[in-house]
Amino acid sequence: MEATELIDRYVNEVGQKLPRRLRADIKLELKSLLLDELDGQAAAAGKEPTADMAAEILLEYGQPEQMAARYKSERYLIGPQLFPFYRLIVAIVLAAIAVSLLVVFAITAVVSGPENVWALGWGFLKAYFQSGIIAFASITIIFGIIERVAGHKLQIGDGAEWDPYSLEPVEEPDRIKRPELVAGIVWHILLIVLFNFFPQWIGMVDTIAPGGVFIPLLSPEFAVFIPWLTLYWTLGILLNLYLLWQGRWLRSSRWMEFGLGLFGLYITYRIATGDAITTMSWLDIFIRFGLWIGIIAGSVEAIVRLSRLMRNQPQEPAGDMPDLKTSH
Repeated sequence: MEATELIDRYVNEVGQKLPRRLRADIKLELKSLLLDELDGQAAAAGKEPTADMAAEILLEYGQPEQMAARYKSERYLIGPQLFPFYRLIVAIVLAAIAVSLLVVFAITAVVSGPENVWALGWGFLKAYFQSGIIAFASITIIFGIIERVAGHKLQIGDGAEWDPYSLEPVEEPDRIKRPELVAGIVWHILLIVLFNFFPQWIGMVDTIAPGGVFIPLLSPEFAVFIPWLTLYWTLGILLNLYLLWQGRWLRSSRWMEFGLGLFGLYITYRIATGDAITTMSWLDIFIRFGLWIGIIAGSVEAIVRLSRLMRNQPQEPAGDMPDLKTSH
């Protein structure tokens, strides 16, 4: 392993434990500091920098958790020591609320019938939004109090027992994953063939009937959406082929992915608000509800992606560098 790779792993691990708005500047500053110190030690030793030299420097600076905690944690509502646990608990609680409300909605929809599905769906979204806000605020307040009362007393471990060589490799964000792209191309081709030439194969077997009866699921009205879906899957194939040709993600391909995602949201919206999707009204209830959940989640993801694509200015400076070494 090269010395610079070990430093990259360390800087990346520190960055993962910092707020996103400060992450880029701190990583850049920390990497520059570590590389300067590595070059200084190599020059003093009269040889090229080695991984062992880098590991020795990283041991002096301490574990990534300790390093993240040194960046003026008093600026945070929830500091680096608690933030990973805070994020995990928020995700678990919000997921638990969603699952609970989904179960209640499903039972209520089956009992009350399809005529109330829209009112029930809106009630679910309203209840989830209200419950989510309350849960998020409560958890944030609790962790904020813990941070103010005992955050500075939290122990992050003993740097002497830490092995820099145990750091995870840095995954390059613009690197493509060829097996996933190839699998996506194959999957899209199968969907195009299935929906255009064999839609009658999409169905289920009624095991209650004697000998079993195959019931096609797609309604005749759904056929109007198949050309739109075919176009969407074809564009997905072309995007994956373009990525395989380029060999990595570029800004242009990120914009293509964003545009394709918006097109997918449009098709999903048309299906969710269109005529019958399946031959079974009760199944339509669950499918439409799932589509609306997908529209909401996809819209949020689209906003996040757009903000990242539009972000072309450097972040706010991280401030003066603290004294980073374990030994002062």
